Amino acid sequence: MPTSPPIRATALLPRPSRLAVAVAGAALLASAGVVTGARPAAQARPDDGELGYRVFLPQAALSLRRQDPTPAPPTPAATTTDQPTVTATAPLPTPTASAAPCPGLAERVTVTTASLGAPIRANDEYSPLPVAPRPGGGALVAWREQSDRRIRVGTFDARDRLAGVPLTFGGEEVHALVAHDDGGAMAVVADDPDIYSPKYCRGPSTPDKPYCAKLDLWRFDGDGATRWRTTVTDKRNVDSIGAHFIWWYQHTARLVWTGAEYGLYFRSALSTARPGAPGEIDIHAGDAFRFLDGAGGALDSAWRAGCSHSWAVRLAFNGHFGAACHGDAYPNAFRVNVLDRELRLGEARLREGLDPTKRALGGLVPTSGGFWLLYMAQENRAMALHLAFIDNAGRITRDQPLGQATELETAYPFRAYLAEYGADEMLAGWYRAGGLQLAVLDRATGSLVSGPVAITARIDTWSEFVPFPNGDVAWAWSPGATDRLDMVRVAACGREQR
Repeated sequence: MPTSPPIRATALLPRPSRLAVAVAGAALLASAGVVTGARPAAQARPDDGELGYRVFLPQAALSLRRQDPTPAPPTPAATTTDQPTVTATAPLPTPTASAAPCPGLAERVTVTTASLGAPIRANDEYSPLPVAPRPGGGALVAWREQSDRRIRVGTFDARDRLAGVPLTFGGEEVHALVAHDDGGAMAVVADDPDIYSPKYCRGPSTPDKPYCAKLDLWRFDGDGATRWRTTVTDKRNVDSIGAHFIWWYQHTARLVWTGAEYGLYFRSALSTARPGAPGEIDIHAGDAFRFLDGAGGALDSAWRAGCSHSWAVRLAFNGHFGAACHGDAYPNAFRVNVLDRELRLGEARLREGLDPTKRALGGLVPTSGGFWLLYMAQENRAMALHLAFIDNAGRITRDQPLGQATELETAYPFRAYLAEYGADEMLAGWYRAGGLQLAVLDRATGSLVSGPVAITARIDTWSEFVPFPNGDVAWAWSPGATDRLDMVRVAACGREQR
């Protein structure tokens, strides 16, 4: 989050010292800790159920509702151009490993350009370009058109060419995407007149206000027809205690499909009583975690107020969920929770007390024993790139800087990137002096395998490296305000090929 919200509209409440969690008959305790540095003025403490971890019954507590369908110079990357008239009825087969010698890391990068037919929004917090590998090869990519409140989902084949006509959906923003055999699911922000408050929300008589929105998980088939659509925020008026919604500064989501259920981690806003002002509310910035089954039904366990303020979230799955957030007060740290749907297994905090503008989350990569987290932090003069490992009990077993990463960006927002790569590696990325650097790391040890090398392809601050089933890593990039979309792919090769 580039700037902090106004104190009156978003003042934070202190976290309870111990938060009771009733899950499957077991009591779980989460320590909130002491935060150093400046804080908002002290306010009344809410009950434990208001801002902490708890069980939410789908009907009573969440008000979820199913909706009816309605310093060497960079090596130039190879570039191809695709036109919107290209069509295909099925994705091309995934390329197999070649017996040819493995090229250098920079030579494995290709950029395939598509013309989308209309200018799109990109390169800001509200307009990411989520990418989801398709089970049969290729990928889905989602974007928001610039002039209309329309979300498009395009199918790209195994050579990253746009295939057919993109699907069209109504909505303000799209933030996360999963591909299924018969379509996909996406996290969509949409305006919600049911929760409108003239004091806080945009409307016909209040055009100067930010819009107050809902977040939906939207399941669609291959033709764009709605299978189901579930709202994961609630339907209370924004100007009421307990309202949970999406406001102007809370727009990020990450989505995982486990094969049996969805995990959806997203930034959100919560209204609570303003101390000493009967009838008034304060709006607090946080994040929420929801679980849904394959039919869109809400499952029992979740939280609706995690990090606060929450500047970014990451989500990964290794049989357990790893959920990472960038907090600026409660806690003033990176926090990584390891959890199952029924049980929270542990919590790690990194760089606690460090100015939130001097650190940023990178990627979160699952392994059988835990999660690798790449992040940036500036504790002294120089910004450093760190690789940490959090095990399945939430313990930090490694946290070391990568000395090969130098001349890192220091003006927030900045970002690092990490994804599974090949059979047993990870691909790391960061910007050095304005140019994107790539390096391959060993997934078992975190040690450097190859790189870093400079490439000319770009990625924005709000996107992530996306691992593909064949071991490649890819992402989408656009300069915005044009119809150009680049699919960038780093092919796995040799030892790294799956």
